[in-house]
Amino acid sequence: MRLDGRRARMALAGGVGATLTLTSLALAQNTAAPAAQDYRTLIVQSSTQKAPATVGYNCVPKADGTGGECTPEVKYPLKFANTVTVRPNGDVTVLTKVPATYIRWRAARIDGKGEEVITALGEAKRVTKTGKRWRFTLPKRLNRSTDLLGFDVQHVNAYASFEIGTKIGKTVPDPPEKKTSSK
Repeated sequence: MRLDGRRARMALAGGVGATLTLTSLALAQNTAAPAAQDYRTLIVQSSTQKAPATVGYNCVPKADGTGGECTPEVKYPLKFANTVTVRPNGDVTVLTKVPATYIRWRAARIDGKGEEVITALGEAKRVTKTGKRWRFTLPKRLNRSTDLLGFDVQHVNAYASFEIGTKIGKTVPDPPEKKTSSK
C-alpha cells in the first residue's frame, strides 16, 4: 500500500494555520509580547545515538504575537544532514525544545522517482509531563529499505515537520517470558 505523507501534512498544517491565527489574535490583545521559542528543533535518539532532525514545513507564531508565519511549500523528501541507526522492535526517543501536544512518526523509503513511500507509521507517546520527551517503538518487521524517519509535531500554537536519515540495525529481541513454577 502506498501512502502519501504530503497530503496528511498539508491537511494538518492547514488546521494549524487557522489555529495560529485565532491564537495570535487572542495573544495580540495581551500587551506583553511572547518570548521567541525554538519550534524548529527536534532531537532524535536511538540507543546511544542522538542527532537533530531537519525541519521542513512549519508554522510558528511571530515574535511580536501579531499572527503566525509559515514556510513556503517544501519538497519532500528533505535533504537531511544527519542519520541515526534504528533497530526494528527498538525504541526511539524524540526531544523537543517547546512542549508538544501530539507527535506522529513515519518510516519511509525513497523510491526510484525520489518520492517517499511510507513503510510504517504511528503516534509517539508522551514520556514526561512537560511534553518535551516522546517515545515510540518501531515495528518488529520494519522494512530494511527504510531510508528516513519523519515527524509531524503539533504544539499548542505551532506545527512543524521533520525528517532524519536512518540506518537499519539488528532487530531488538523480545524480552524473555518469565516462567512461573507451580509447587
